[in-house]
Amino acid sequence: MPMLPARPPNSRISHLSFEQTLARLRQPIVRRHLTIFAMIDFAADAWSVDVELRPTTMIMFGNPAVGTRLLQDDQTTALDLPLKMLVYQNSRGEIRITHIDPVAIAERHGLSIEARRAAALMRHLLTDVAAEAAAK
Repeated sequence: MPMLPARPPNSRISHLSFEQTLARLRQPIVRRHLTIFAMIDFAADAWSVDVELRPTTMIMFGNPAVGTRLLQDDQTTALDLPLKMLVYQNSRGEIRITHIDPVAIAERHGLSIEARRAAALMRHLLTDVAAEAAAK
């Protein structure tokens, strides 16, 4: 599996606070009737073992009807699903929203054209959700 660049290309700056950005990210996910499977607060986990970490939370969500299409093509795709969006504060104090491109996931797993079309829909979804969350 290829390494991710230091700043993945699917990353945008939010001009809101970390908490506002995270709350705003949940809204379009819920409004689109997607399932939020988990939220992982890495900073809280770090704090629980007396380690400092800037705010870092991942939301895992999706639509099983769409994600299953990719899994039917190759079950190893489950290593990259459900969809994930990461909200974090970087070392410059910027609040960023980042995700891995589902089309890249489909390519990495060698999925069919039909599955890649589903991944392209997921790409648009993630882009739209991130834009809504980061908007002032």
